[in-house]
Amino acid sequence: MDISELTLKNISVYNEKMDVSLKDIYISLKILLEQYIKCCLDSNTSIDKYYIDKGIIIIINVFKLILLYTKNLEISKIYSFNSIYYYIEYINQISNKESEIVFVNLTINDAILYVYRKSIYEISDSYKKKFALTDEDNLKFKIIGYLVLSYQSIFSSYINTVNDINKLSPSYFIKINSFYESLFDKKMLDYSNSENLKKINNNHSNIFEYNNNNDIDNIISKMNNIIK
Repeated sequence: MDISELTLKNISVYNEKMDVSLKDIYISLKILLEQYIKCCLDSNTSIDKYYIDKGIIIIINVFKLILLYTKNLEISKIYSFNSIYYYIEYINQISNKESEIVFVNLTINDAILYVYRKSIYEISDSYKKKFALTDEDNLKFKIIGYLVLSYQSIFSSYINTVNDINKLSPSYFIKINSFYESLFDKKMLDYSNSENLKKINNNHSNIFEYNNNNDIDNIISKMNNIIK
């Protein structure tokens, strides 16, 4: 399919079945969030960690909803990556105090609506009306939800423990991804083996409850203990 046809307005991008592995979902999340953090740090304007944390939620929502309706990982990634740039563009307008044009009335809600108008609001209304999930796909999306929530939460937890956002350390991202990759390598994460993700999900508040000692090492340790 030509790149110009990879749009949510094209009904042919909507698949009937979800034929993507859980590991492929993880790899997409990994690349997506790493690119998002990189773009935040490379921004011409210093972005407050509140906005960075909110952005994670927004970008992941775009990814999840488009994947849910289209069952198409490629189109989900395209719109999610585009959403990164739309979001940062908008947040820069809010955060840039030295600009000749000061956008005093812009809020985070405006940024959310802007991103969603460019992404999930483009999901075909006609397709929504006939949208349905098979039992198999419904189970897959439930497991994907567990994975996405834990991965999103571990990034947010790390960001909230850092005082200076410019000092986000790549070594912590390596720790996060090494943890998940080891679980995949040991075949402890899969659609057919979702118990570990369920355990993490059921203990979510205990694992990710924010406090000064809840750094990445402690979070991973908690997750390991719950799985074991």
